[in-house]
Amino acid sequence: MTKKILSVLLAVVMVLAMGTVALVSVSADLADLPEQPAETYRYYFFMPPEWLNDSTATTGNTAGIYWWEGTGAHGGWPGMAATPADVEGVYYCDVPTDVTTIVWNNFFDGGADTTAPYYADAIQTRNIGTEYYDPDESELYPEGTPNFDGMIYVTDFTIYDFNEYSGKLQFGGEWFYYYGNGEYGTATEKGGSEVYTAYATNNDQPFPKDGPQTETTPAATDAPATTVAPTDAPATTVAPTDAPATTEAPATTVAPTEAPAASTNITFGSETKTALVGDRVTYTIDVTAARYFEDVQANVTYDAEKLQVVRITSDDPNVEDWMVEGPARCPNLDGVIFNASVDGVVKFNAAKVTGFNFTEAKNLVTLEFDVIAAGDANITAVIDEMTIMGGAESYFTAGAPSVTEGITVVESLDVPVPETQPTTAEPTEAPTQAPATAEPTEKVTVPAPATDVTGETEKPATSDEADTPSTGAATYLYIALAMMAMAACAVVVLRKKVNG
Repeated sequence: MTKKILSVLLAVVMVLAMGTVALVSVSADLADLPEQPAETYRYYFFMPPEWLNDSTATTGNTAGIYWWEGTGAHGGWPGMAATPADVEGVYYCDVPTDVTTIVWNNFFDGGADTTAPYYADAIQTRNIGTEYYDPDESELYPEGTPNFDGMIYVTDFTIYDFNEYSGKLQFGGEWFYYYGNGEYGTATEKGGSEVYTAYATNNDQPFPKDGPQTETTPAATDAPATTVAPTDAPATTVAPTDAPATTEAPATTVAPTEAPAASTNITFGSETKTALVGDRVTYTIDVTAARYFEDVQANVTYDAEKLQVVRITSDDPNVEDWMVEGPARCPNLDGVIFNASVDGVVKFNAAKVTGFNFTEAKNLVTLEFDVIAAGDANITAVIDEMTIMGGAESYFTAGAPSVTEGITVVESLDVPVPETQPTTAEPTEAPTQAPATAEPTEKVTVPAPATDVTGETEKPATSDEADTPSTGAATYLYIALAMMAMAACAVVVLRKKVNG
């Protein structure tokens, strides 16, 4: 009996112990995480389970975090693996306070080959600012925030696009105060606002499954090469076959042999220049900045139906052409990432811990375009980000200037000067009269040769009797004239046969 009671008590103790362990596991909180290092902010992130796939399984099915400027900047994508937090799906990272932008991802690099089966498995957020919200900058935080320390970033499946540099699927989202256990809200303390649960956030939103979209390039045959000459354009004048040899032809009027080349009006900045179809034009952006800037992110859009960017080809079949263009196009940006793979837009960005020195005017980017069709075209440059070194000020933020003083951006377009082509033929002097072997001393009127000529030569009706030579001389003269007339007729007949 005693043994039975002891057995029952032992079983009860074991059940209570197991319940205590389970209770401890469920009630784990943020206090159990390692202490946060000094000079860092702790950022949390909820990674949606939809971000996991066969490719992420090879890297641990964990969240990744990347930043390219500030202390501890990463040398390559996708950065570093984040640390699991208090509940499944929530991760955190202690980031130095001087880092102003981060990107969360699923810790997988899908590469640059858009045809690879794993290319679309890489997913990320948009660039996330990590400094603070100014008052009225966010509808959720009308009074602003001092920073985002201890807050969680939650993605929204309705806000997504494809990263302009990597081509990867990326999501927008929002910062919230994190209360632990997967719960968050807009108040600093739980209970001060509606409480949301990370696991239920995106359940009612379909996950976008379409891969990165690329713009199609118009077929080269669709673009008109040159303007066709009008069908009623005057042709080269042919002299009549029966015209006398001494007829004067117009000396200065010559019809054009081909239509003039078609032209394209290219507008850039506040200027417009005209180029011809077939020309290669060079577009440049020069920048002068009073202070060093630590990063730049920009894009140049253009009319792909009228212009075609000149790409640098790579001898390495494993390297995309756009990957080798950076240094050639942006010689003053160390480590620039350059992407001209999609027709209609060229994108580039760069960051440098020691900053970029443009205190004297330097070239930011140089692009060459081939003019492929006539009409009107635009080249538009937008600088999305340009942060001044050593501070929170920016020359540009989201395409708008944050600091208007100390920065000068100059766009230019070099268009070939068209060669001057004569529109009329060089005049030639026509003979004032037919050359003769011997000029007659007496006035003699010679009839023009006719198509139908008889063997007899009649006396010209207009001959002046007073000037008629003596009978013997006239006979020889008429014989000579008759022979000349017959020879002329023979030439005309032969020419007709040849031309007929």
